Amino acid sequence: MSEAQKEPAETGSLGSQAVRGMAWLGSGQMLRQGLGVLTTAVLARLLTPDDFGLFGMTYLAAEAAQILTAFGFGAAIVQRQEASAQVLSSCFWANLALGVAAGLVLLACGPLLVIYFRRPEIQGLLLPLALNMLLSAAWVVPQALLTQRLQFRSMIVAQTLGSVAAAGAAVGAAWWGAGYWSLAVQPLVGTLVTGLLMMRASRWLPSKALNWASLRDLMDFSTKLLGNNLVGYIGRNMPSFVLGRQLGAAPLALYSLASHLTGAVLYQISSVVVRVLFPTLSAMQNDMVRLRSAWLRATAGIAALTLPLMFGTSVMATEVVHLLLGAQWSGAAGPLSVLALSMAAQSVLTTSGTVLMSLGKAGALLRLSIVTTLLLGFALVAGARWGVTAAAIAYTAVNISSCLVSTGMACRASGTPLRAFAAAMAPWLLASAGSAAVIYAVMQVLPTQVAVLRLLVAAGVGGLVYAALLLLLAKEQVTELLGSIWQHLRKR
Repeated sequence: MSEAQKEPAETGSLGSQAVRGMAWLGSGQMLRQGLGVLTTAVLARLLTPDDFGLFGMTYLAAEAAQILTAFGFGAAIVQRQEASAQVLSSCFWANLALGVAAGLVLLACGPLLVIYFRRPEIQGLLLPLALNMLLSAAWVVPQALLTQRLQFRSMIVAQTLGSVAAAGAAVGAAWWGAGYWSLAVQPLVGTLVTGLLMMRASRWLPSKALNWASLRDLMDFSTKLLGNNLVGYIGRNMPSFVLGRQLGAAPLALYSLASHLTGAVLYQISSVVVRVLFPTLSAMQNDMVRLRSAWLRATAGIAALTLPLMFGTSVMATEVVHLLLGAQWSGAAGPLSVLALSMAAQSVLTTSGTVLMSLGKAGALLRLSIVTTLLLGFALVAGARWGVTAAAIAYTAVNISSCLVSTGMACRASGTPLRAFAAAMAPWLLASAGSAAVIYAVMQVLPTQVAVLRLLVAAGVGGLVYAALLLLLAKEQVTELLGSIWQHLRKR
């Protein structure tokens, strides 16, 4: 990569580059989130809960293989600000080799998954997912380069077009009666389209040489990050491991769909900030004052968006499920109400992990992930005895506790007083809680016959209350946050 390409991450315009990146990612992610919710709603009417549960069982192994494929090289390129042509090409071929190996391992795991879940259909579903591993491996370096250069406009265009193609393929396949196979088509098409567009946007092609020695500087960070990602994968999918075995495919689908609806906010809104924050903080790792300021501002921005949405979803869970998914999914309302609170905390506190990664603290993240995963397993096994809602409560308790611990670790690593972090988050939390309370009260007095109107009125009143409380509790903070964003967006 040329010096001109590196310049945005090394100059005083870093803040403006980051904010504009968030604007591009935010716009694209909102579009993708809306498309994702719409696609899920359509597929929920074309497919059965058993179809979703069956694919969820299969995707467990696929996600683990995909983590092995990435190996953390992409994040290491960003964190180390790596630009050597030899290193980048070596990362590409190493990832491609890992993709082939991961695909073969995935197929070999088929008989074990069939025995564990007692569903023979799993073996066939692994074939398209194994091919997806190879495609994902090829796009690790191009995506890392776009992230390192803060070229988020190109990235979001690629991801949005990939999401559109994937949604069209899945709905089309389901419409023609493909059943659960339509869910396997979706990630394959999305990865192919997104990856080709990112490769083109990065304007980078690998050389033929593979030099293992050139990867040594990245291996320490990558290995720890791989361990953290693998343990985090087990923790994220612990509900599928436990509930799929103990309760079956249909109850697992109820939990998983509730988790997907709440996770849409975490991964489609807060991930916008996190994806920009990682390369930005990595470039600031030698300037703690700027790093602390950027972290608190970014976290406040996430809280302003996600807390009111998740608190509101929690109190409107029954209506949301009936309106979006239909009566056959009514059992997802309980888990949705609980998991919305879990994601409210995780969406805000997830930036602490980004701070630790930016400062090279992958080992600390790995240790915390191991403890959290063990606790999640015990909690879910205990909660599943009383059904999916109880399992969601157990999961939420452990997840929020882990997020609080990681935030404390990030505060210590960056020299940020816990009191300062809490003070920065308090207005958004109080305003969101007040808004949710008003939404709940409005829902109790409105007639239940017209569900759409009931939701719109309650959400509208809640939004007005949220804005009023923010003006009362944190007028200066809101004005400063909006002014800072506007100022950066206006810069050229």
